[in-house]
Amino acid sequence: MAVQTANAAATRTIMIAIVGGVAIFTLPTVMLLGIGMMPTFVAMLTDRRKEKYATLCVGGMNFTGVLPFMIILCAVERGSLAPREDAASTEGKHRFRVR
Repeated sequence: MAVQTANAAATRTIMIAIVGGVAIFTLPTVMLLGIGMMPTFVAMLTDRRKEKYATLCVGGMNFTGVLPFMIILCAVERGSLAPREDAASTEGKHRFRVR
């Protein structure tokens, strides 16, 4: 019985190390998700039902709202979106182009 507890603790430690390492390298995305999904965490804490319907509903809507910003953030980090040279002449239209 003690061996299973040691294995579970070792697995948990390894998973925390992996998630922490990934979070460090993807910090802007983690920050965006952490702030953008905050209402989902609140719904998870306040929803008393076993099925957690409110959490699923709020989480789906939050993820749908955060996804476009995640796509833009990942594209900018990769360098595939760059400001256009003639951005001043477009007056707010099509300020980014795909390389």
